Amino acid sequence: MAAERGARRGSASGRRTARGRLARCYVLITLAALGGCGSTRSEPPPSGSRSPLVAVPPVPPNPTRDAALDAVPDASAPPAPTTATDAGAGLTTEPSVAAEALDDATLDRRVFRQVLVGALRYPPTRLTWVLFRGATRARLQVFCQVGKPPTQLGMSLNGDENDETRWPAPTMTVYTGARASEDPRSYRLSATAGPAETGCGVMPGALGLRCRPDHVSVLSAGAALIPGKKTDGDEKTTARWQPASRSRVEALRCDLAVDGTPASWPVRYSMREWPLVFAAPSEGAPGIEWAHENSDQVVQEGGYRWMPAPH
Repeated sequence: MAAERGARRGSASGRRTARGRLARCYVLITLAALGGCGSTRSEPPPSGSRSPLVAVPPVPPNPTRDAALDAVPDASAPPAPTTATDAGAGLTTEPSVAAEALDDATLDRRVFRQVLVGALRYPPTRLTWVLFRGATRARLQVFCQVGKPPTQLGMSLNGDENDETRWPAPTMTVYTGARASEDPRSYRLSATAGPAETGCGVMPGALGLRCRPDHVSVLSAGAALIPGKKTDGDEKTTARWQPASRSRVEALRCDLAVDGTPASWPVRYSMREWPLVFAAPSEGAPGIEWAHENSDQVVQEGGYRWMPAPH
């Protein structure tokens, strides 16, 4: 019996020893250690020597991952040059459009605006005149805008007129022609584009411009018109501008003469009372404007101001 139990213990011990050796072999293989599996331990390297380098097996290729990495741009690489063809791919410019743009670039350009508001001028009207001049030719663009007054009493020159949301998109009438004389400088122009009738009235089919140098006193952009107040004697103080400072500006004054169909209000007033006054741009302002308010007995006053600089 004792011999049989000893045999069984020896057999179990052998099995445990074999399993331990097998586990150590797995560990050694995982760590890529050198040496055989027959020994239960490995000899340490001699003192002062380096451990042997272990060869790492190559990473198997992964087509999906490699394609994704190749698609990522190299941040250190300089950007590829962009050509005009690349930037405008699919876009074309008509020759006539390009010719007109070049013509605009070579002509002298001046802008003048009329802002006509008040209780008796309902709804308010804004006319913007853009004059292009060359040595022998000229073109005039007239933009008409009919405003949306803030109240039933109309619009006043108190800053409301500078709110662009109160002025819908304009309609444009274009006049082209040639210089008629040098002194005084005059032009004969005919309507070539745009509607014959706008919210600002009937536009003439042809017109003449007679221009001469002039000087005008100009208020700062956005200057407000302050109506006068009644005094104890039932009199009224004079309306004033705020700020009141003015600058003397050189300008080109052009009087309008209409051929053919007479123009209705307010272009008629532009011809008869308020000439077009074109000044060179200054400090961001594209030109000057004539701002006039007609609110009957409250205020009837106008003045030249610099146009607000575009946003």
